[in-house]
Amino acid sequence: MKTLFSANGQFNWLRLLRFALGIFMGIQAFHGQDVLAGILSAILLWQAYTNAGCAWGACSVPVNSSNGNTEIEAEEVTAKK
Repeated sequence: MKTLFSANGQFNWLRLLRFALGIFMGIQAFHGQDVLAGILSAILLWQAYTNAGCAWGACSVPVNSSNGNTEIEAEEVTAKK
């Protein structure tokens, strides 16, 4: 639990949302005896604990790695008649 709320754990609102939804889904899974909701709850709680949402950063915007070349190459396309 120290990892979840520590300053070095990169706490943000999405992490808190995953934690809250995981707890909510866990309670619903327990009351409704729903295995699928229990699995979803476990995944959300694991993501909140490890801060591993969005498939380990796969959905983030990629960093522009230009090497100083800002020239744009273009080819003119004309329609066939």
